[in-house]
Amino acid sequence: MIVAFENDRLVELVEHLRLAVVVIAPDFKIGWASKAAAAMDGRTADVLVGRSVWEVWPDLDALELGAAAKQVMKAREPRSVRLRFANLAEERRWAITRVEPWGEGIAFITREVTAQSIAQTELDDLRSKHRLLTQAAEEVLWEWDVDADRLVWSPAGQTFFGEDIPDGVPIRWWLDRIHPDDRARVWSGAQEALSVGGGVWVKEYRVLAAAGRYARVRTRAYPTAEEAGRPTRLLGALIDLSAAHQAAEELRRLQAELVQMSRISAMGTMASTLAHELNQPLTAARNFIGGLERAMAAKELDRELLAEGVQHAKLSIDRAGEIIRSLRRSIDNRTAPSGVVDLRTVCDDALAMVLLGVDKASLAITLQVPRGLLVVGDAVQLQHVFINLLRNAVEAMHASDMKDLGLRASDAGAAVRVEISDRGPGIPAAERNRLFEPVASLKERGLGIGLSISRTIVEKHGGKIWVEDRKDGGTRFIVQLKKVD
Repeated sequence: MIVAFENDRLVELVEHLRLAVVVIAPDFKIGWASKAAAAMDGRTADVLVGRSVWEVWPDLDALELGAAAKQVMKAREPRSVRLRFANLAEERRWAITRVEPWGEGIAFITREVTAQSIAQTELDDLRSKHRLLTQAAEEVLWEWDVDADRLVWSPAGQTFFGEDIPDGVPIRWWLDRIHPDDRARVWSGAQEALSVGGGVWVKEYRVLAAAGRYARVRTRAYPTAEEAGRPTRLLGALIDLSAAHQAAEELRRLQAELVQMSRISAMGTMASTLAHELNQPLTAARNFIGGLERAMAAKELDRELLAEGVQHAKLSIDRAGEIIRSLRRSIDNRTAPSGVVDLRTVCDDALAMVLLGVDKASLAITLQVPRGLLVVGDAVQLQHVFINLLRNAVEAMHASDMKDLGLRASDAGAAVRVEISDRGPGIPAAERNRLFEPVASLKERGLGIGLSISRTIVEKHGGKIWVEDRKDGGTRFIVQLKKVD
């Protein structure tokens, strides 16, 4: 060798550690090359030793390594150079070469960093794509470093919150903007997600957004980067549900208006039919009674004429009663409903329609109808029953100091029990037995057919309806319906 190690143990150590070392003489000829250096180059050490570094590596200056070699050879100060090169197999490699003064010459001590460079390139590419995605996404993305208590928001967060968010805020910044009624629930859910780890954490809540409004949002987050068995980060997205909730509220309002219009139209048709059908017999009865009055005013009473007039008046009144009974039979003779009805949806719609135009601030409403409770029947007909009962309850509390309206439902085995309650004056015992009879009403201006038709509809559904007194005052109507198996 032109330049040899004086310490054989040092050579042994270099080879054992598989260090890529090339020793270069003052005339820039290679004096020695380790096995690792030869393997990195792709040629044996015998081919490299004794040749000029510019002969072995013609692109040395292009890699900045040539200039570094000359500078260290002259100034005797070490330098490091990062380079990208190709070996004889045309494989692209990355390395960091430390140029060290070595005796009268220098040494190249090279550490290959191809794997690290590829990983760094891929990481930089992922970060770039992540940055572009967060800028393009409409959802608000966020990442919370738990140990550092550093919460980072995507650019969409600045628009949503309506303020400039520093690059990394404490978690308290977010918690302070959550609605006070939701804060404890959301925070406990986040803590549970971190303690359990894995899966997805989903919460809906209200948060203070731009223009000082509380927006209803849904957060989906994933715990990541576990350390010592616990997640150290939460990655999530915040989706604004305000528009969807407003649309749903508007839809419910329009549906309630539609139901009300349908009910008014149906009642209008019924009233028109009743007026038309009842007009003739009632007019006839009035005429007969008027004739009787004139006959009774005569000096001589004609008893036979009076009896005939009374009989005709009675027949006319009986005919009017038959018209009403015929209307009820037309309802009774319909096919029993057999559809599947979501009771909560029917109750929600009925309550929304009844509350239109009602001062809700003076009314305490309790709605306890489980979701997913299914009954057998026709949704529209059942809705009319609940509308009638709820409207009666609201009107019964018109003069009450305590206005508590209750709508509850419970599973009663093979049936479902629905309860509509109020805190009105109650129903006198004398009136209760005929409450469901046609033309029986406790209202000054009521037609008295609402409860009768309601009972007809409920019984047609194979159910029952009855009334009870509340212990603390008021009334409750109970409707029992068939439950879907």
